[in-house]
Amino acid sequence: ASQNTLYIATKTAASESGNYSFTWSNSAANTIAILVYRNASSTLLIGSVTSENSNTATAASISPSSAGGALVGVFATENSAAISTAPTGMTQRASHVANQPSLAIYDVVPNVAGASISYSLVWGGSSNETKGLLLHVPKA
Repeated sequence: ASQNTLYIATKTAASESGNYSFTWSNSAANTIAILVYRNASSTLLIGSVTSENSNTATAASISPSSAGGALVGVFATENSAAISTAPTGMTQRASHVANQPSLAIYDVVPNVAGASISYSLVWGGSSNETKGLLLHVPKA
């Protein structure tokens, strides 16, 4: 894995026991977040990762096939940066901004199916490499 890479992993489980362990083969700084969405379908709609040289991370548009569930925005920047402007209408679920790389995750319940949706987050500070991704977690 190289620096400035965004990974998304999913797991469908009826119950969990034990711990998770994550390791990286490089010495670059890494950040991780684990979120749980209950009563969710295992069929996700995952948009494409956008990468920009800007302090604005924009997640490419996706069109959820159903209303409800959760529309999740994942935003990252290679530096340690505070969030200057959050994605409008979304709720923050996780963030790590104290050390590099910075990561923020937001979600919202999409109220219509088929509409093209995109969100942006503005990081504070100077321009950095930023990444954005939207995914739809439909209800089971």
